Amino acid sequence: MVVVYGYGEKPMKLLTNHSINGKDDVLRILKSYITRWRIEELFRVQKEEFQLEKTRTMTVSSLRILYTLMNCLVGHYSLAIEKSNYHTQTVLARARPSNKRKKIKFYLYRFIRGISKILSFDTVGIRYFYKVEKRSNQLSLL
Repeated sequence: MVVVYGYGEKPMKLLTNHSINGKDDVLRILKSYITRWRIEELFRVQKEEFQLEKTRTMTVSSLRILYTLMNCLVGHYSLAIEKSNYHTQTVLARARPSNKRKKIKFYLYRFIRGISKILSFDTVGIRYFYKVEKRSNQLSLL
């Protein structure tokens, strides 16, 4: 058993079958555990927030494309959260629940819910976000 202090109020206890000979082994086991936890959390986000298990496609190729796009989107969201600028904080603030007991501690969930809350108010799409001037069909040499 490995007991690690500094990752929260209570010490983290990890059961492992690896031999531990020093602090380097403990850090290696801890890093591998946290990496695996992040990967599991990625799949949980895909299943819960984007409801990918309910998606039906006609071919395996289209399912692969869908999962690739979803992984790119989640990766983009993760990078935006790591930047932690004004826009990210605004999106995270939109996902705050009214009940203080229901805190969403994992930022990726909060970010996705904040974006969906912002987009739920959109009724016209991106068409009216920026005024796009229509170009004339006539070509000119000027």
